[in-house]
Amino acid sequence: MSGGVKHLVGVKWLAERLLTQTSTGGAAGLRLRVVEATRVPPNPGTTIFPVPETYRKAHLPTATYMNVLEASDLSSPFTATRPSAEQFAEYVSSRGISNDDQIVLYDCSAHLAFDSPCTRIWWLFRLFGHDKVSILNGGMRRWVEAGHPVTDEVQPVQPSDFKAKLDESVLVRLDQVLERERDFQMVDVRQRKAFDQETYPGAINFPTSRLYNPNGSFKNENQLKEDFQNAGLKDSERLVAACNTGNTSTQFLFAASLAGFSQAANFDGSWEEYSAFKKAGNS
Repeated sequence: MSGGVKHLVGVKWLAERLLTQTSTGGAAGLRLRVVEATRVPPNPGTTIFPVPETYRKAHLPTATYMNVLEASDLSSPFTATRPSAEQFAEYVSSRGISNDDQIVLYDCSAHLAFDSPCTRIWWLFRLFGHDKVSILNGGMRRWVEAGHPVTDEVQPVQPSDFKAKLDESVLVRLDQVLERERDFQMVDVRQRKAFDQETYPGAINFPTSRLYNPNGSFKNENQLKEDFQNAGLKDSERLVAACNTGNTSTQFLFAASLAGFSQAANFDGSWEEYSAFKKAGNS
């Protein structure tokens, strides 16, 4: 938890606070900003991103949306690379989100938890200095199953002036991964088959599938802490998560935060950048 803001919130909690916010006109504490996390490519042959279909069909009341691909550096040769602070501030401002907002992310995944678009955007906000951000446990599915309303009404967005400042503590770059003497533990969150074929020197394998219960729900704090400890991970050391592109690795980072492992960072280029460096004949 950061500054009293929970990392993971439930549908009952959100429904009650949205009701309070509506009845008080936003005067009671932080303004909640509900955001649907999506991953939608641009229109073919363009850099113009459409409104996500899931959002157009139905979304939580008052929600806006953010697109992982739109919130990336489109000039990068790698997939969904982190944007600059300026790029992120411009995009977030265009979605009407301000530095005073408490953000609650959700997605439309079929299972009882959430997928990497949620955790990627959660990590991006933390990367750029905004830690008032939570994820709705179970997302749209649990919201609807609990009988709460949805809407297809799209309100005009009032642009804001979001300020972003890079926090290097939650980011690791390629040159740091290549160092022979690292001050962190690499955690490769790809599936075991990919890990066994090739991985980073000294890495521990912890597939993201281990973060979920058999019924598709996300494991709780105690389950995660036990699993991390059984894998040889220590909360006293810095953990650096990596996957194929730096996106699903954020699921591990979110889980680490829930479990109280506060020193966790993302290798954003992950295997895509690392393998390209190696294939270029570097060692």
